[in-house]
Amino acid sequence: MQSDGEENEETIVFLTLGDGDFSYSLDLARYLSGEKDDSNQTRRLKLIASGIDDSTELSQKYKNSSNILRRLKGLTNNHRHNNNSVLDVSVQHGVNALDEKRGDEWRAHHVIFNHP
Repeated sequence: MQSDGEENEETIVFLTLGDGDFSYSLDLARYLSGEKDDSNQTRRLKLIASGIDDSTELSQKYKNSSNILRRLKGLTNNHRHNNNSVLDVSVQHGVNALDEKRGDEWRAHHVIFNHP
C-alpha cells in the first residue's frame, strides 16, 4: 500500500542503449539500488537496459552474458531498501537505437548511449 506522499511520485527512468554484454547496465543498476538518499521519501527508479544483439547472438558473443543478465534482473525490487529506493529493471534485446518507431515507453530522464 502506498502512502499519500508516494502516489504521485514520478519514476525517474534511465535508458542504456548499445550495452554490448550488459555489464555497464549492471554496474549502473548496482549504483542506483545502493545510492543513499537523506530524505524519507521513496524514490522510484526504472532502468531500461538495451542491446542490439538478440539473446542468441548475445550468448554467442559474450560468454558471461547469461550470468550478467541474471544478476541484472535480480536487482529489481518491489520494496523499499534502507536507501529509500525502489528499482525496476527491464532488459530489451535486438534494439536499434536509431529506430524511430519506439513509443513513449522509451521516454527517459537519462539516456546513456554506449558506442564502440
